[in-house]
Amino acid sequence: MPVVIQSATPVVYPIIMKLLKSKDLMDKIEIKELKMWDKAEKHMSWLMNGKADITFSAVVAAAKLYLNGIDLKMKSVNVWDNFYLLTRGYQTETFGDLKGHTIHVPLAKGTPPFGVTKYLMKKKGYNPDDFDFAFGQPFGRPEELKADFVRGKIDTVLLREPEASFALNEAEDAVVSIAYKDLWQEIHPDAGKLPNAGLVFKGEFADQHPAIVELFMREIEKAIKEINDDPKKSVEESFDIMG
Repeated sequence: MPVVIQSATPVVYPIIMKLLKSKDLMDKIEIKELKMWDKAEKHMSWLMNGKADITFSAVVAAAKLYLNGIDLKMKSVNVWDNFYLLTRGYQTETFGDLKGHTIHVPLAKGTPPFGVTKYLMKKKGYNPDDFDFAFGQPFGRPEELKADFVRGKIDTVLLREPEASFALNEAEDAVVSIAYKDLWQEIHPDAGKLPNAGLVFKGEFADQHPAIVELFMREIEKAIKEINDDPKKSVEESFDIMG
């Protein structure tokens, strides 16, 4: 059965590579197309138009599309605790200390990075309107923000993994000033980890092929276990796909 798969993040690349090596899964499906987008608007377009059968997508983005009538089914959350606010030349432990600095945020105002930031700020008693945010036009590319941060063009940036780890490795004085996972735990101590991205099926596909969906879920669970057993290899594979 032909299947179209896409991902908006290189973080899940090691998972996808292991899925492609699964004999049980490959005996049941044929990968008609596999897209690893570096531009968020492309993956969102495919979700909205129903072009992809299976998508690794941000939880917030998928939820927003679902609430707007797009037939999607999120079956699992596979990426957690994925946002870090990095600084150079200074360090802070609270949002309040960021005033006076421009916070460079990936993508755009209507996307998950800024949405999560606003939510956490409000929960910690801050008004997002009191801060200076900068976005790229039309989208702030994470890899470009990482490069500007490493070159010293900007001193405050919100990055996901794996860009955050690459930036910390390449810029000697870079530090994690605020880890969103820590704030999430403070705000929701009983809610578990901060959900970031997960596995989304086109509604029609999930309804018509429940056995494939269940097989896919089992193979993902195996893949994640293997990755957790050898995280160094996972990091290397993510680095390779990012070029």
